[in-house]
Amino acid sequence: MASKDWQYQLNDLLYNGDLDGAMNLMLDVVRRSPNDMRAHVQLGKTQMMMGEIDKAIEAFEGVLRRSSDNVEALKGLADASEIFGDYPKALESLDRATQLAPKDFEAWKSMGMILTKLRKYGKADACWNAILRLNPADAETWYNKGSALQMLKKNEEANKCFDKALQAKSDYAEALIEKGVVLRRLKQLDEAIKVLDRYIKLKPNNDTGYRDKGVLLYQLKQPQEALACFDKAVEINPYFADTWSNKGTVLRSTGDLQGALTCFEKALQINPDFGPAQKARDAILAQGVTPAGGKSKRKGLFRR
Repeated sequence: MASKDWQYQLNDLLYNGDLDGAMNLMLDVVRRSPNDMRAHVQLGKTQMMMGEIDKAIEAFEGVLRRSSDNVEALKGLADASEIFGDYPKALESLDRATQLAPKDFEAWKSMGMILTKLRKYGKADACWNAILRLNPADAETWYNKGSALQMLKKNEEANKCFDKALQAKSDYAEALIEKGVVLRRLKQLDEAIKVLDRYIKLKPNNDTGYRDKGVLLYQLKQPQEALACFDKAVEINPYFADTWSNKGTVLRSTGDLQGALTCFEKALQINPDFGPAQKARDAILAQGVTPAGGKSKRKGLFRR
């Protein structure tokens, strides 16, 4: 069967979600054309889709025994090895792939993501730089580079990367939320609020923007405005302990100890081990404030 013919059939089967059909097709193709390395690689990819990771590794390694410079097999082996948690093997495969194909966008990205997962942010940054040499306007890569620099506490540089990401893609919500975090660390709180307002406009039904804005408003000594943000965040998602704890902190600062205690209790119902809420609740109880229900609730009743 010609490569073009089975590829058309495979695309149609995958489009319709027929993984069993795709698997049967590729098994038949490699049986009929045992020297078609492209078919063997695709068999491995199909096996990965089916969750047969060990068989996929066997398929990719079989290709590499016959053709050690097959970049697609190296990338496939890296993906499968990562799923198994064998990061050294995955990185070894990707290192070989990038040497053979230094302009392969996907290989550099996979390597960067694994290095980030391993918290090797400096090495990950080198991968993002390699991609940007290929495509200096790639928004996702600027975002990934900014995130790596952020973890290295290089906030000024991270901020510039998030700006680059937003220049390439103005509605990049993730870049906006991380830029807000960086600006807060840089003490540029007013600018951070403007960025979060852009995020909220893009994601009005996401609690993250309201929660982060509430934190900033509290730092700017605007407790009522902060409470309004936390109330909105709770309305969207009442199962996030940090929001309740933040709201409790603001209420405590205004002297509303009963309201604060209620919020800390709600945070602990969601996560009984949430340290900040535990400490704040115990401090209020030590002042003789009684919980609304008459006793402290420690058992988790909610799930995030």
